[in-house]
Amino acid sequence: MKPTAKPEAMPTATSVPAKPTTVPKPTVVPTVTPTPPPTAVPTATPTPPPVAEPTPLSDVFEIHGFTLSLDPNSSFVASGLDVSGLTETEADESQGILRLNYNGADVVFYWQPNESGTDAESQAEVALALLAASKPSRTFTVISQGEISPGGEDGIIVDSFDC
Repeated sequence: MKPTAKPEAMPTATSVPAKPTTVPKPTVVPTVTPTPPPTAVPTATPTPPPVAEPTPLSDVFEIHGFTLSLDPNSSFVASGLDVSGLTETEADESQGILRLNYNGADVVFYWQPNESGTDAESQAEVALALLAASKPSRTFTVISQGEISPGGEDGIIVDSFDC
């Protein structure tokens, strides 16, 4: 027997539709997205600059065991008040020097321990001589002097002016 050839499959004709079949478009169902309420954005409020409150100018100096008062229209700050030690670096209750300009006059106060054997008047004379020596172009004239007792201690006051 002789082998026979295998039959080959032949395509079969199919009928083509007269119109192409339309593929339906998918329907898109809209999703509702909740809208958040509007957020209030704060508006920057300008902050006013701080107002500098003036420091009250004091007309009373109270330290180292004594009180010195100026007239109410004057102040120690405006007068250029300077307090330092006389025999030490810093002033304290036993010694010091205070300088200021008061109504156009240079004022110097100093205090020191009472040196044994030296009276207040002699110490005041030495101080006036030192002041005169520090300003040789000026003449210092004593206009009044007297005794005082600050804190119960003996003392002397000498008022002078220069011309």
